Amino acid sequence: MAVLRIFYWTLLAIVSGGSTASYAVDLTLQVGDQVHQVAISATSQAQVDFPTVPSDSNLVFTLDTSDWNMQDTEEAAVAFTIKRHDLVDTATDEYRYALMVVRPLTIENEQISLRSDTEIWGWGWASTSVLAWMPGAEPISDPEEVVQFISISGQTIEVDFQNLRTVLGRTGTSNPNDFEWDFRLLWSSHLDQGALQPLSQSDVDNTWLPLSTKASFTDPLSQGYGVSGHFTVGLVEPDDIDIELYAGWNLIMPPYEVTLAETEVPQSQIESIWQINVETATFSQLAPDGATLSSGVPYWLRLSIEEPLAITDLAISTGYRTIEGTEWSLLSVTESTSVASLFSEIGTEGFWHWDGGQWQSSLSDVPAFLNGFSVFEPGQAYYYQ
Repeated sequence: MAVLRIFYWTLLAIVSGGSTASYAVDLTLQVGDQVHQVAISATSQAQVDFPTVPSDSNLVFTLDTSDWNMQDTEEAAVAFTIKRHDLVDTATDEYRYALMVVRPLTIENEQISLRSDTEIWGWGWASTSVLAWMPGAEPISDPEEVVQFISISGQTIEVDFQNLRTVLGRTGTSNPNDFEWDFRLLWSSHLDQGALQPLSQSDVDNTWLPLSTKASFTDPLSQGYGVSGHFTVGLVEPDDIDIELYAGWNLIMPPYEVTLAETEVPQSQIESIWQINVETATFSQLAPDGATLSSGVPYWLRLSIEEPLAITDLAISTGYRTIEGTEWSLLSVTESTSVASLFSEIGTEGFWHWDGGQWQSSLSDVPAFLNGFSVFEPGQAYYYQ
């Protein structure tokens, strides 16, 4: 019955012409020229391993709220923390741990903007014992200065690490290579992405914004939302990930951006591409000519190739990725992974995958030899409930 429901849901959407709904990229992490995009489905994000970048590369974090629910207000707030794992004393003008709160902000007609009285509070630690307050231990409140350190435009919020360093009186550049990093982005309840649980005041004060000391700045973030993540730069060399493609329909979720015209797939043999929006159970059709498949986004791809092909590129995300929907969810991995190892971790009793022109299942209560597959393969997509 589960297979029939997946087939009916997919067939109905595609045959009826699909939908113009697009798959939302909520968060973009950029280290130098390396970019990783995320459609947020949980508070904790999968680890990302960026390759070595030029030593003067910046870190930029961007939230795109264009598909979020927004509540008109004059009291919205956003905050950000970043931590480099080597919290040791240093003689250089370095900066290992930073925290910033920006408020109040205006939301009107689904547009976010700075106010004339918007302030930025920032705290930074050069080491475990050296706290670098903002100059004069006072917030930045001059509108002409505020816009230099936080970029908020329409439905986009951008946090620039070099700007944040400057707020705290540090040099504008810091070599990000050969370190592990943690980050947290949080925002008030006026911005609801839809997939996250609210944060309590205790969560905000003790975990998300520790030592911020200003209750008037953290209070608006209580019952708000946030995402956290871990990434490395230059510590892990990314692997080439092959995604196998076959004649007919392929259900895939590439861990890297794919420009189909630059692969071995002949453009004339790409018959149809449908982007899957799991959250809304809708599909949108892409024109095969010049199509680009986004990283971490699921697709149905129909090919008329005679022999199996593979697309190959470097993947900077690791582990597995899930996108949760109201009825069906999707999972993909970046390395071959035992299905049995993820049943309990994902909290499901079965996975389904389109393979060889038919649905295959792997169920936890079925003997292994009766299941259609026992290993998740990189870049392929698997349904589960």
